[in-house]
Amino acid sequence: MNSNLKTVLILDDETPISWALKSLLCMENYQVYTASTLEEAGLISHDHPLSALITEYLLNKTQTIDMIKKIK
Repeated sequence: MNSNLKTVLILDDETPISWALKSLLCMENYQVYTASTLEEAGLISHDHPLSALITEYLLNKTQTIDMIKKIK
């Protein structure tokens, strides 16, 4: 992976939305990971340093807030 790339995690359970965002960000030279569950997001954030997180707030409000705090 190129260390000059900004790394983004997209957490959304709507696959078409995640892939559309991923396509746009990749065209702008971002390294993008996608997750459809909080568990997947946790594993990805553990293995890869992230510059940003894009998430659906209402995925599971309480757990999503906790995940954001953990990733931060």
